[in-house]
Amino acid sequence: LSYDVAWKFMCFDPNERLETEGEPVMVNKKLFINHCKTNQHLSVQTEFSHKLASSTPITTRMLLHCRTPFGCEYEVTANTKLNPHKAEELCNHFVVVMGNPAEVADTFQEYKN
Repeated sequence: LSYDVAWKFMCFDPNERLETEGEPVMVNKKLFINHCKTNQHLSVQTEFSHKLASSTPITTRMLLHCRTPFGCEYEVTANTKLNPHKAEELCNHFVVVMGNPAEVADTFQEYKN
């Protein structure tokens, strides 16, 4: 397996990253997915090339997805985005969600509620 395709899950809290390295991934907790070779976090792209009406709510603009030959998908890249305080932006935050087979939820939004 090539190191070009290696990823690691990193704890959201920088004070706990060394202690949790190599441990099983906790579900339902924020984390970063880091590309080992480039040391960049996985990022969901929130800005698209097509223009949206300025009246479109920001939450709708951020949750849009792109049309590809495979259907509608979110565009993701390996790109750590930092705010002015050198903290990772929201687009770099991920959560591993463990589904309950007893609950029938078609989307993550339904799962959250």
